[in-house]
Amino acid sequence: MKRDGQLELSAWLLVATQLLHGFTPAHTGVHSVVGPVVGFVLLGSSIAAIAGFRTHRSWARPLVGWTGVVVVVGFVLYHALPISSVATNPYFGKPVPVTAWISVGLAVAAGVVAAALSFTGQAHRANR
Repeated sequence: MKRDGQLELSAWLLVATQLLHGFTPAHTGVHSVVGPVVGFVLLGSSIAAIAGFRTHRSWARPLVGWTGVVVVVGFVLYHALPISSVATNPYFGKPVPVTAWISVGLAVAAGVVAAALSFTGQAHRANR
């Protein structure tokens, strides 16, 4: 039960850091709709995981883990790679405030925690 509490907390951290990032201004001059659309889907996925933990659903664990993985990969591909396209919004070389980078880092960290807790817990249960 303690593991579920930690996983639910990691889902709350995903929600909080995604919202923080969404409200952190970073005017890069790029107007991609990919980030906001995918962001809303991942936010919904994080909220669904919380609902799943609250109602003791077995799908909540893998959902928060995979959401964490997609958040990490998505944020890195979308913001950290110095490649401009219709599907990216790179921060390198742009006058982006440090708060925007911090919000990206916090979201990536929350994703790593969610994935690590989810998948190490699944491996631990499988070895019993």
